[in-house]
Amino acid sequence: MTAAAATFDSDAPANRASESTVKATSSMPPAVAVVEPAANGQVGNGNAASTRQSPMHRVVVVGLGMVGLRMVEALVALDAKQDGERFRITVFCEEPYAAYNRMLLTSFFEHRSVDALTMKDGEWFVENCVEVIKRRVVQVVRSSEVEAASRGGFVIDDSGDRSEYDTLILATGSAAYVPSIPNVTSKGVFVYRTIEDLNKIISYANSRPVRRAAVIGGGLLGLEAAAALKSLKLEVSVVERNAHALARQLDADGAAIMNRELRKVGINVLPHRDTECILLGGGTDGQECAGLRFKPRKHGKDLHDTKHDDLECEMVVVSVGISPRDELSHGCGLEVHEKGGTVVDDELRTSDRSIFVVGEAVSHRGIYYGLVQPGYEMCTVVASVMAQERHARIHGADAATPTAKRYDGSDMSTKLKLAGVHVASFGDYFADRHAATSPDGLPPLVAAVRDPFGNEYKKLLFSADGKRLLGGILVGEASTKDYIKLHALSRSGAGELKVSPSDLLGMGKAKSAGADDDDDLFEIAKITKAKTFRELLLSHGEGTGCEVCKPTVASILASLHNDLIVAKPHLPLQDTNDRFLANIQRGGSFSVVPRVAGGEITPDKLIVIGQVAKEFGLYTKITGGQRIDLPEIWSRLVAAGFESGHAYGKALRTVKSCVGSSWCRYGVRDSTRLAIEVENRYKGVRAPHKIKGGVSGCVRECAEAQSKDFGLIATEKGWNVYVGGNGGAKPKHAVLLAAEVSEEDVIKLTRTARWMEKLDGGLEHLRDVIIRDKLGIAKTLEEQMANLTNNYKCEWAEVVNSQELRAQFAQFANTSETQEDIELETRRGQIEPAAWPKGDEDPGPTREETMKVIEEAGDVWSWVDVGSV
Repeated sequence: MTAAAATFDSDAPANRASESTVKATSSMPPAVAVVEPAANGQVGNGNAASTRQSPMHRVVVVGLGMVGLRMVEALVALDAKQDGERFRITVFCEEPYAAYNRMLLTSFFEHRSVDALTMKDGEWFVENCVEVIKRRVVQVVRSSEVEAASRGGFVIDDSGDRSEYDTLILATGSAAYVPSIPNVTSKGVFVYRTIEDLNKIISYANSRPVRRAAVIGGGLLGLEAAAALKSLKLEVSVVERNAHALARQLDADGAAIMNRELRKVGINVLPHRDTECILLGGGTDGQECAGLRFKPRKHGKDLHDTKHDDLECEMVVVSVGISPRDELSHGCGLEVHEKGGTVVDDELRTSDRSIFVVGEAVSHRGIYYGLVQPGYEMCTVVASVMAQERHARIHGADAATPTAKRYDGSDMSTKLKLAGVHVASFGDYFADRHAATSPDGLPPLVAAVRDPFGNEYKKLLFSADGKRLLGGILVGEASTKDYIKLHALSRSGAGELKVSPSDLLGMGKAKSAGADDDDDLFEIAKITKAKTFRELLLSHGEGTGCEVCKPTVASILASLHNDLIVAKPHLPLQDTNDRFLANIQRGGSFSVVPRVAGGEITPDKLIVIGQVAKEFGLYTKITGGQRIDLPEIWSRLVAAGFESGHAYGKALRTVKSCVGSSWCRYGVRDSTRLAIEVENRYKGVRAPHKIKGGVSGCVRECAEAQSKDFGLIATEKGWNVYVGGNGGAKPKHAVLLAAEVSEEDVIKLTRTARWMEKLDGGLEHLRDVIIRDKLGIAKTLEEQMANLTNNYKCEWAEVVNSQELRAQFAQFANTSETQEDIELETRRGQIEPAAWPKGDEDPGPTREETMKVIEEAGDVWSWVDVGSV
């Protein structure tokens, strides 16, 4: 691939080269931005846009796994909002494959595609001025150890090169823990942690007569490894030293159900097995894995030994746990916990204030987190702290600074599909095992439903009075469908239950507490951070997907990430309207609806609409949005300052307003300005259905706010917020959610009618969640919304400015010619599609007539049956 030259900023460190080459290379799949050594042997800066003159704050991130990537993404997002000081981001990756999704490792055995696991390709790093160095950092030299005049420390990589930093972020993650078992380093013994590990397993299985495999360790990763080995058509046994697998997530009853399901897919769990050694005897030299031998187990009052037979197998995967990668912290004198992990405070800061640690390398309050979601939460905190510090550097220490987030630990609740078995645990799911008590000071009560025939298990723990849900364990597809709602009910601050414990168990009169499939799909996409339909299908689906789930997933992905919906690979998922960014009309034409926020428009923009309509001969109608009847039209509108009105999507359409206090003698507040602010905040945000709003400047309600999904009506003391209204085929009057709300708060309160009717707890529950923050999720929701709104791009403008995207809207793929094939007629001085024929008025050409035309043309054509209608 062609290389592109990149130069340093004027304040580049003196010990770094002044020029370097950045390229996307296929020699280290998948392609990433790689910094090549300059002529003097030093590493240059790969920032493609490093000609920016803003002052730079040097940030070095060590580790480019899932958490390291999320940290880089958070820093890039901060730079997008900042006009002053910028971050010069350098990230080190010691693996040959960068930024891939470890949660999808098992699927690698099916598709063997690194690209399918890759979360960001090389172009993304180049476009966002992120320097990626594919080397291992071997030493951190802290600021206290270097010259006093230096701004910060530096890291040394395995080539001996130095990279200086002002802020260092260690995202080194963890390594597979390998116990001291005799012969554990022999041929045929592997760990299950990286793509390299998987390739070694696959290569070994394909090069030898391997028929049986054993996994030492029955935890989450152990069962994932077992499922992967099963896909290699091997006989698989899971060896677990505890009484059952998933001992940290399940109790004995839940594990029994899970074991039954695992046996169905050919995975056998062997409990109470403590491996003594790995037996050798395989291969031509007799030095390859041949089986496992177990230690005698002492049990009973007299501690009798129970001898287990040896387990014959040709391959072993060790998956007994992970250990934090804290060797760099040890080496530079940072505080390290005695059980492993770099000690951090609530800002994720180490004993050196210029060094942060995130992810599995962290020890926070003595707790070590081995899941990816806590790592993501840590990245959010570090980004918030760094934003606060940058604000202070730019505006001075005495200036008012935004409040930074703090890390208060993570919820270890989880919902997984392991080897085809659905398993979930949430809240304090072992409250009955330890000294924990209910809020009322009494021991918790346990309620469980076990269906051995359907292989379903649901165990819920309640306060002694049954008013609070503390936690639970769920096994089986039907039971885990309740996870989302049950998890929310168990969170601190959720308050007393609105339904009885019997209802939550599925034994009462109320309907199931479970969420519908769309809700589950949304939560899965949100938790796994899936960016494409393929990722979601590989991890949680089957087959190739249907025409119902594809547009649903498209809408969910757009709601989570705000990616361009007509970009690959999202385009094939879209319905017709989203595919063409316009509403298809009767006759086959499309309507174009530019956004006119709040209905306010300047004379110049109004003239442009008229000019475009006249030039292209379009029907024109003025409604709540300006509807006119694609890239050529868009280009004219975009040039005039218009944006897509998203009338084709399940998104915010319009926020109608009256003129308010700006002009109306009855107006008490500026409804037009607020309508524009609300519309611009939520424009482009996808939802399960289209959303409309209204803002009235007084109780005379000229904007008809109470017939919208959300409406705001001005009062002397604030704004009344209405939700759940709509017009259409089933009109419904909105209901009052909150009265006399301040303008700062009112912009956060929005939602809709049929959904309200189905909502458990109704309006009062909605008030509890949104206004009183009963579930403690308001801050998270606001952050998610901010991420969407901050990443907004006009879809029309993206198409107009991209030749590749414009080509998708051409009538023919191989020519710029067009063909008029829509019959139009004129009424009231404007064109419209001709009426469709009625009855036998114009049935179209018959088969005989068509065959006659073909024969006269002299072409050898024939009819082919493609289906029936």
